[in-house]
Amino acid sequence: MADAGAQGARVVDFVELLKPRVMSLVVFTGLAGLVVA
Repeated sequence: MADAGAQGARVVDFVELLKPRVMSLVVFTGLAGLVVA
């Protein structure tokens, strides 16, 4: 279970560092997927 806790903390740190870029990437990817589909 230690691995799950470490992974969760790692994900939180990653999101905190790149939150603006992550959100813009998610929106862009979603729109691109709709256009391609």
